[in-house]
Amino acid sequence: MDFTSLLRRKSKAVPGSESGAKGPDLSRSLRRLLSICRDLLSESDGISNAARATDAIRLYETLDRPGRIAFFDILIRDFSPNPDDLVRAVDEYRQDPSPANLRRLQQMVEPPRQELFRRLNMAVGGTRALVEMRHLALSELRSNSQLELISSDLGHLLGSWFNSGFLTMERIDWNSPAVVLERLIAYEAVHQIQGWHDLRRRLEADRRCYGFFHAALPNDPLIFVEVGLTRGMSERIQPLIDPDAPVGDPLAADSAIFYVRAAVLNGCRSALRRRAVRRRVLAGQPDQRPAASAEALVIKGQERDEVIRALGRLPHRQREALVLRFYLELSDEQIARVMDIRQSTVRSTVVRALDALGRDLKETL
Repeated sequence: MDFTSLLRRKSKAVPGSESGAKGPDLSRSLRRLLSICRDLLSESDGISNAARATDAIRLYETLDRPGRIAFFDILIRDFSPNPDDLVRAVDEYRQDPSPANLRRLQQMVEPPRQELFRRLNMAVGGTRALVEMRHLALSELRSNSQLELISSDLGHLLGSWFNSGFLTMERIDWNSPAVVLERLIAYEAVHQIQGWHDLRRRLEADRRCYGFFHAALPNDPLIFVEVGLTRGMSERIQPLIDPDAPVGDPLAADSAIFYVRAAVLNGCRSALRRRAVRRRVLAGQPDQRPAASAEALVIKGQERDEVIRALGRLPHRQREALVLRFYLELSDEQIARVMDIRQSTVRSTVVRALDALGRDLKETL
Protein backbone atom coordinates (compact mmCIF):
# COMPACT_ATOMS: atom_id res chain seq x y z
CA MET A 1 0.00 0.00 0.00
CA ASP A 2 1.47 3.36 -0.98
CA PHE A 3 1.54 6.45 1.23
CA THR A 4 -1.35 8.19 -0.55
CA SER A 5 -3.65 5.18 -0.11
CA LEU A 6 -2.69 4.99 3.54
CA LEU A 7 -3.58 8.65 4.02
CA ARG A 8 -6.97 8.10 2.39
CA ARG A 9 -7.64 5.22 4.75
CA LYS A 10 -6.57 7.37 7.70
CA SER A 11 -8.97 10.10 6.62
CA LYS A 12 -11.87 7.73 7.19
CA ALA A 13 -10.68 7.02 10.71
CA VAL A 14 -10.23 10.60 11.94
CA PRO A 15 -12.73 11.20 14.77
CA GLY A 16 -15.43 13.59 13.65
CA SER A 17 -14.39 13.47 9.99
CA GLU A 18 -17.57 11.62 8.99
CA SER A 19 -20.26 13.84 7.52
CA GLY A 20 -22.90 14.68 10.04
CA ALA A 21 -20.72 13.74 13.02
CA LYS A 22 -22.02 15.26 16.22
CA GLY A 23 -19.80 16.77 18.86
CA PRO A 24 -20.34 16.53 22.62
CA ASP A 25 -22.71 18.80 24.50
CA LEU A 26 -20.51 21.78 25.27
CA SER A 27 -20.60 24.04 28.28
CA ARG A 28 -20.82 27.76 27.73
CA SER A 29 -17.22 28.22 28.88
CA LEU A 30 -15.97 25.53 26.52
CA ARG A 31 -17.89 26.99 23.58
CA ARG A 32 -16.46 30.42 24.35
CA LEU A 33 -12.96 28.95 24.67
CA LEU A 34 -13.23 27.27 21.25
CA SER A 35 -14.49 30.48 19.69
CA ILE A 36 -11.48 32.39 21.02
CA CYS A 37 -9.13 29.65 19.81
CA ARG A 38 -10.53 29.91 16.28
CA ASP A 39 -10.16 33.68 16.41
CA LEU A 40 -6.56 33.22 17.54
CA LEU A 41 -5.78 31.13 14.48
CA SER A 42 -7.62 33.41 12.07
CA GLU A 43 -5.73 36.57 13.03
CA SER A 44 -2.08 37.44 12.51
CA ASP A 45 0.23 37.76 15.51
CA GLY A 46 -0.18 40.96 17.50
CA ILE A 47 -1.17 42.61 20.77
CA SER A 48 -4.82 41.68 20.28
CA ASN A 49 -3.87 38.03 19.96
CA ALA A 50 -1.88 38.19 23.19
CA ALA A 51 -5.04 39.43 24.92
CA ARG A 52 -7.11 36.67 23.27
CA ALA A 53 -4.56 34.09 24.35
CA THR A 54 -4.76 35.31 27.95
CA ASP A 55 -8.57 35.12 27.82
CA ALA A 56 -8.34 31.59 26.42
CA ILE A 57 -5.98 30.41 29.16
CA ARG A 58 -8.20 31.90 31.85
CA LEU A 59 -11.27 30.17 30.39
CA TYR A 60 -9.38 26.88 30.14
CA GLU A 61 -8.43 27.15 33.81
CA THR A 62 -12.12 27.51 34.78
CA LEU A 63 -12.90 24.10 33.24
CA ASP A 64 -12.99 21.03 35.43
CA ARG A 65 -10.97 17.95 34.47
CA PRO A 66 -13.69 16.40 32.22
CA GLY A 67 -14.11 19.79 30.54
CA ARG A 68 -10.40 20.01 29.80
CA ILE A 69 -10.38 16.50 28.36
CA ALA A 70 -13.38 17.47 26.20
CA PHE A 71 -11.35 20.46 24.98
CA PHE A 72 -8.49 18.14 24.03
CA ASP A 73 -10.87 15.80 22.21
CA ILE A 74 -12.19 18.70 20.13
CA LEU A 75 -8.65 19.86 19.33
CA ILE A 76 -7.93 16.35 18.05
CA ARG A 77 -11.11 16.19 16.01
CA ASP A 78 -11.31 19.71 14.60
CA PHE A 79 -7.71 20.99 14.69
CA SER A 80 -5.93 18.11 12.97
CA PRO A 81 -4.50 18.15 9.43
CA ASN A 82 -7.09 17.75 6.69
CA PRO A 83 -6.33 14.31 5.19
CA ASP A 84 -7.61 15.24 1.72
CA ASP A 85 -5.45 18.38 1.60
CA LEU A 86 -2.51 16.32 2.80
CA VAL A 87 -3.01 13.71 0.08
CA ARG A 88 -3.10 16.45 -2.56
CA ALA A 89 0.06 18.03 -1.15
CA VAL A 90 1.82 14.65 -1.26
CA ASP A 91 0.73 14.08 -4.88
CA GLU A 92 1.89 17.55 -5.89
CA TYR A 93 5.28 17.05 -4.25
CA ARG A 94 5.70 13.67 -5.94
CA GLN A 95 5.00 15.23 -9.31
CA ASP A 96 7.18 18.26 -8.67
CA PRO A 97 9.53 18.09 -5.64
CA SER A 98 10.15 21.83 -5.70
CA PRO A 99 10.93 23.90 -2.57
CA ALA A 100 7.49 25.53 -2.85
CA ASN A 101 5.71 22.14 -2.86
CA LEU A 102 7.88 20.93 -0.01
CA ARG A 103 6.90 23.99 2.07
CA ARG A 104 3.25 23.35 1.27
CA LEU A 105 3.58 19.71 2.31
CA GLN A 106 5.23 20.71 5.57
CA GLN A 107 2.43 23.16 6.26
CA MET A 108 -0.18 20.50 5.57
CA VAL A 109 1.48 17.95 7.87
CA GLU A 110 1.59 20.23 10.92
CA PRO A 111 -1.66 20.13 12.92
CA PRO A 112 -3.35 23.54 13.29
CA ARG A 113 -3.46 22.91 17.03
CA GLN A 114 0.36 23.24 17.14
CA GLU A 115 0.06 26.80 15.88
CA LEU A 116 -2.75 27.31 18.38
CA PHE A 117 -0.45 26.17 21.19
CA ARG A 118 2.24 28.58 19.96
CA ARG A 119 -0.24 31.44 20.10
CA LEU A 120 -1.57 30.41 23.50
CA ASN A 121 2.02 30.74 24.71
CA MET A 122 1.69 34.52 24.18
CA ALA A 123 -0.66 34.66 27.17
CA VAL A 124 0.37 35.74 30.62
CA GLY A 125 1.17 32.42 32.25
CA GLY A 126 0.83 30.67 28.89
CA THR A 127 3.97 28.55 29.16
CA ARG A 128 3.00 27.14 32.55
CA ALA A 129 -0.52 26.42 31.30
CA LEU A 130 0.83 24.49 28.29
CA VAL A 131 3.15 22.48 30.52
CA GLU A 132 0.19 21.59 32.73
CA MET A 133 -1.88 20.68 29.65
CA ARG A 134 0.75 18.16 28.63
CA HIS A 135 0.90 16.78 32.15
CA LEU A 136 -2.88 16.24 32.06
CA ALA A 137 -2.74 14.60 28.63
CA LEU A 138 0.02 12.24 29.79
CA SER A 139 -1.91 11.31 32.92
CA GLU A 140 -5.00 10.34 30.86
CA LEU A 141 -3.26 8.27 28.17
CA ARG A 142 -4.32 4.93 29.61
CA SER A 143 -8.00 5.78 29.37
CA ASN A 144 -7.78 7.83 26.14
CA SER A 145 -4.96 6.89 23.76
CA GLN A 146 -5.95 9.70 21.36
CA LEU A 147 -4.45 12.14 23.85
CA GLU A 148 -1.03 10.99 22.65
CA LEU A 149 -1.60 13.51 19.82
CA ILE A 150 -1.90 16.37 22.32
CA SER A 151 1.07 15.11 24.31
CA SER A 152 3.17 14.73 21.17
CA ASP A 153 2.35 18.22 19.84
CA LEU A 154 3.14 19.88 23.16
CA GLY A 155 6.23 17.72 23.65
CA HIS A 156 7.53 18.84 20.26
CA LEU A 157 7.08 22.52 21.16
CA LEU A 158 8.41 22.21 24.71
CA GLY A 159 11.43 20.31 23.41
CA SER A 160 12.31 23.41 21.37
CA TRP A 161 11.42 25.99 24.00
CA PHE A 162 13.18 24.25 26.87
CA ASN A 163 16.41 23.13 25.24
CA SER A 164 19.54 23.75 27.27
CA GLY A 165 20.42 26.87 25.30
CA PHE A 166 17.40 28.64 26.82
CA LEU A 167 18.10 27.52 30.38
CA THR A 168 20.27 29.44 32.82
CA MET A 169 21.97 27.76 35.74
CA GLU A 170 22.02 29.49 39.12
CA ARG A 171 23.20 28.41 42.52
CA ILE A 172 20.40 28.19 45.08
CA ASP A 173 21.40 29.17 48.61
CA TRP A 174 19.79 30.51 51.76
CA ASN A 175 19.77 34.02 50.25
CA SER A 176 17.75 32.95 47.18
CA PRO A 177 14.21 34.38 46.86
CA ALA A 178 11.74 32.82 49.30
CA VAL A 179 9.49 31.67 46.45
CA VAL A 180 12.36 29.65 44.96
CA LEU A 181 13.14 28.07 48.34
CA GLU A 182 9.46 27.21 48.83
CA ARG A 183 9.39 25.54 45.42
CA LEU A 184 12.50 23.55 46.29
CA ILE A 185 10.75 22.19 49.39
CA ALA A 186 7.61 21.41 47.39
CA TYR A 187 9.36 19.78 44.43
CA GLU A 188 11.80 17.53 46.30
CA ALA A 189 9.98 14.20 46.17
CA VAL A 190 12.83 11.68 46.47
CA HIS A 191 14.17 12.80 49.85
CA GLN A 192 11.52 15.18 51.10
CA ILE A 193 12.65 18.35 52.80
CA GLN A 194 11.01 18.52 56.21
CA GLY A 195 10.62 22.26 56.60
CA TRP A 196 12.95 25.23 56.76
CA HIS A 197 15.43 23.75 59.25
CA ASP A 198 15.99 20.77 56.96
CA LEU A 199 16.31 23.04 53.90
CA ARG A 200 18.85 25.29 55.59
CA ARG A 201 21.06 22.29 56.37
CA ARG A 202 20.95 21.25 52.70
CA LEU A 203 22.18 24.69 51.73
CA GLU A 204 25.06 24.93 54.21
CA ALA A 205 28.72 25.47 53.22
CA ASP A 206 29.37 21.75 52.60
CA ARG A 207 26.39 21.42 50.27
CA ARG A 208 25.66 22.82 46.82
CA CYS A 209 22.30 23.20 45.14
CA TYR A 210 22.00 24.34 41.52
CA GLY A 211 18.82 25.08 39.62
CA PHE A 212 18.16 25.41 35.90
CA PHE A 213 15.71 28.20 35.14
CA HIS A 214 13.76 29.32 32.07
CA ALA A 215 12.87 32.97 31.44
CA ALA A 216 9.16 32.13 31.15
CA LEU A 217 9.20 30.45 34.59
CA PRO A 218 11.72 32.56 36.52
CA ASN A 219 10.84 31.24 39.99
CA ASP A 220 10.67 27.55 39.06
CA PRO A 221 13.86 25.48 39.04
CA LEU A 222 13.04 23.16 36.14
CA ILE A 223 15.91 20.89 37.10
CA PHE A 224 17.79 21.00 40.35
CA VAL A 225 20.91 19.19 41.50
CA GLU A 226 21.94 18.74 45.12
CA VAL A 227 25.58 18.01 45.88
CA GLY A 228 27.26 16.95 49.11
CA LEU A 229 30.96 17.83 49.59
CA THR A 230 32.40 15.17 51.89
CA ARG A 231 35.56 13.53 53.14
CA GLY A 232 35.52 10.05 51.68
CA MET A 233 32.75 8.13 49.97
CA SER A 234 29.44 7.69 51.74
CA GLU A 235 27.79 4.30 51.34
CA ARG A 236 24.51 5.63 52.74
CA ILE A 237 22.37 8.57 51.74
CA GLN A 238 21.08 9.28 55.26
CA PRO A 239 24.11 11.24 56.50
CA LEU A 240 23.75 13.59 53.53
CA ILE A 241 20.13 14.45 54.31
CA ASP A 242 20.30 14.43 58.11
CA PRO A 243 19.21 17.97 59.12
CA ASP A 244 21.24 17.72 62.34
CA ALA A 245 24.48 16.49 60.76
CA PRO A 246 27.52 18.66 61.57
CA VAL A 247 28.63 21.03 58.82
CA GLY A 248 31.88 19.91 57.24
CA ASP A 249 34.70 22.02 55.85
CA PRO A 250 34.15 22.23 52.05
CA LEU A 251 37.85 22.97 51.52
CA ALA A 252 38.73 19.64 53.12
CA ALA A 253 36.31 17.64 50.96
CA ASP A 254 37.68 15.04 48.56
CA SER A 255 34.37 13.74 47.18
CA ALA A 256 31.34 15.32 45.55
CA ILE A 257 28.17 13.24 45.84
CA PHE A 258 25.30 14.19 43.56
CA TYR A 259 22.45 12.79 45.62
CA VAL A 260 19.38 14.45 44.07
CA ARG A 261 18.79 15.19 40.42
CA ALA A 262 15.20 16.08 39.58
CA ALA A 263 13.12 17.53 36.77
CA VAL A 264 10.28 19.17 38.61
CA LEU A 265 7.66 20.05 35.99
CA ASN A 266 6.04 16.84 34.82
CA GLY A 267 4.71 18.34 31.60
CA CYS A 268 8.16 19.09 30.23
CA ARG A 269 10.09 16.33 32.00
CA SER A 270 10.62 14.15 28.93
CA ALA A 271 11.71 17.17 26.89
CA LEU A 272 14.21 18.14 29.56
CA ARG A 273 15.40 14.56 29.89
CA ARG A 274 16.50 14.67 26.27
CA ARG A 275 18.63 17.74 26.89
CA ALA A 276 22.28 17.35 27.85
CA VAL A 277 22.19 19.67 30.85
CA ARG A 278 23.91 17.33 33.25
CA ARG A 279 25.56 14.30 31.65
CA ARG A 280 29.30 13.83 32.16
CA VAL A 281 31.74 14.19 35.00
CA LEU A 282 34.99 14.29 33.07
CA ALA A 283 35.54 15.35 29.48
CA GLY A 284 35.11 12.47 27.07
CA GLN A 285 33.50 10.24 29.70
CA PRO A 286 30.85 8.31 27.69
CA ASP A 287 29.23 6.47 30.60
CA GLN A 288 26.18 8.51 31.64
CA ARG A 289 24.60 5.89 33.90
CA PRO A 290 24.26 6.61 37.62
CA ALA A 291 26.65 4.92 40.03
CA ALA A 292 25.79 1.61 41.68
CA SER A 293 23.61 3.43 44.21
CA ALA A 294 20.53 4.86 42.57
CA GLU A 295 20.58 7.70 45.08
CA ALA A 296 24.17 8.86 44.77
CA LEU A 297 25.95 9.83 41.57
CA VAL A 298 29.62 10.01 42.52
CA ILE A 299 32.36 11.62 40.44
CA LYS A 300 33.78 8.92 38.23
CA GLY A 301 36.82 8.69 35.97
CA GLN A 302 38.93 6.11 34.25
CA GLU A 303 39.98 4.86 37.68
CA ARG A 304 37.31 6.30 39.94
CA ASP A 305 39.04 6.23 43.30
CA GLU A 306 42.26 7.75 41.97
CA VAL A 307 40.37 10.43 40.08
CA ILE A 308 38.40 11.32 43.22
CA ARG A 309 41.56 11.58 45.26
CA ALA A 310 43.20 13.68 42.52
CA LEU A 311 40.20 16.01 42.40
CA GLY A 312 40.33 16.28 46.17
CA ARG A 313 43.93 17.46 45.97
CA LEU A 314 42.99 20.32 43.64
CA PRO A 315 42.35 23.77 45.11
CA HIS A 316 38.68 24.28 45.94
CA ARG A 317 38.04 26.78 43.14
CA GLN A 318 39.62 24.54 40.49
CA ARG A 319 37.57 21.58 41.71
CA GLU A 320 34.33 23.56 41.55
CA ALA A 321 35.14 24.85 38.06
CA LEU A 322 35.68 21.30 36.74
CA VAL A 323 32.37 20.07 38.18
CA LEU A 324 30.47 22.99 36.70
CA ARG A 325 32.14 22.61 33.30
CA PHE A 326 32.22 18.84 32.79
CA TYR A 327 29.34 17.55 34.89
CA LEU A 328 26.78 20.31 34.49
CA GLU A 329 28.18 21.35 31.10
CA LEU A 330 27.90 25.06 31.75
CA SER A 331 29.31 27.74 29.52
CA ASP A 332 32.10 30.09 30.60
CA GLU A 333 29.52 32.82 31.09
CA GLN A 334 27.34 30.64 33.33
CA ILE A 335 30.29 29.43 35.41
CA ALA A 336 31.52 32.99 35.82
CA ARG A 337 28.12 34.03 37.16
CA VAL A 338 27.92 31.10 39.59
CA MET A 339 31.49 31.52 40.90
CA ASP A 340 31.41 35.33 40.73
CA ILE A 341 34.58 35.56 38.64
CA ARG A 342 35.45 36.80 35.15
CA GLN A 343 35.05 34.52 32.11
CA SER A 344 38.75 34.76 31.39
CA THR A 345 39.39 33.54 34.93
CA VAL A 346 37.05 30.62 34.33
CA ARG A 347 39.02 29.54 31.28
CA SER A 348 42.40 29.85 32.97
CA THR A 349 41.10 28.05 36.08
CA VAL A 350 39.81 25.11 34.04
CA VAL A 351 43.05 24.87 32.05
CA ARG A 352 45.20 24.91 35.20
CA ALA A 353 42.90 22.37 36.88
CA LEU A 354 43.06 19.96 33.93
CA ASP A 355 46.84 20.31 33.70
CA ALA A 356 47.22 19.60 37.41
CA LEU A 357 44.77 16.71 37.27
CA GLY A 358 46.55 15.21 34.28
CA ARG A 359 49.96 15.41 35.94
CA ASP A 360 48.60 13.89 39.14
CA LEU A 361 46.85 11.01 37.37
CA LYS A 362 49.88 10.34 35.17
CA GLU A 363 51.90 9.73 38.31
CA THR A 364 49.30 7.56 40.07
CA LEU A 365 47.52 5.54 37.33
